[in-house]
Amino acid sequence: MPVNSITQKESFPQASSEKLVEQKKPEDWGKALPGFVLRFLNSLKKQGKSINTLNAYKNDLSFFAEFIIGTKADLENFTFPIQEHWLQFLKDHGRHSHASQRRAQMSVRTFLHFLIQEGAIEGSPL
Repeated sequence: MPVNSITQKESFPQASSEKLVEQKKPEDWGKALPGFVLRFLNSLKKQGKSINTLNAYKNDLSFFAEFIIGTKADLENFTFPIQEHWLQFLKDHGRHSHASQRRAQMSVRTFLHFLIQEGAIEGSPL
């Protein structure tokens, strides 16, 4: 999922409203994750979040999607060792500052809570 700047007038394509209640295998997330990210960004936009906030979430979640798809990690089992691997992934991709890493962690936490509300996962380990 490429990272691009968001403009004021841009709207995100609507993803399917189907929920992944029965398909929670990690390999399913490779196909489903981008749609959920788009729906999440749309919900933030409807809440009136600023363009800079939307861009930050989009950037953080693009890295997160790349990590999840590459490692085939299970979002419902995002345990401490996987979280540590996620932090190392951020460092390996130029996110060296503690503030940048913390913001990415909070973006993921907020996104996981959205997935719970959508019924895509049952609980968040964060």
